[in-house]
Amino acid sequence: MDHCRFAFCASTGRTATMFLANTLDAVPGVLGLHEGHTPGKPPIPRLPLINLQNLKAWHDSAYADQTVAASRGHATLLKTAAGAELLIDLAYYNAPLLVPIAKQHPDSVLFVIFRRCEGFVRSATIVSGEDLQPAGWPDRRELSPASL
Repeated sequence: MDHCRFAFCASTGRTATMFLANTLDAVPGVLGLHEGHTPGKPPIPRLPLINLQNLKAWHDSAYADQTVAASRGHATLLKTAAGAELLIDLAYYNAPLLVPIAKQHPDSVLFVIFRRCEGFVRSATIVSGEDLQPAGWPDRRELSPASL
């Protein structure tokens, strides 16, 4: 198939995007991706992970444009879709990329899931161990009550 519709979700994090991607992926003709991965254990990478580009993309719009062109370009998405009618990528790190995504994919659907910060901090701090997909901040700062 040489045509596929695209949709992108940005979220504030810990908003059930993995559940939503898994649910959408079960719909015939839909490829639901969570942070560029297909559902499953282990998840299978389908699109390049771009979480480490997040911080720089917030501060540099040209860099954000380049990141989308290189990692979420039309040809890359079509190849990844592999015949699906709809490819949807749900990821917290899409937030600083929504403007270049809209420019480069003007017919795509964009939506945002917002969660209040208090609930995010509470749910994020109940997880223990190393975060295998960090948020994209290059320095490893310790959180303290003053920084929250």
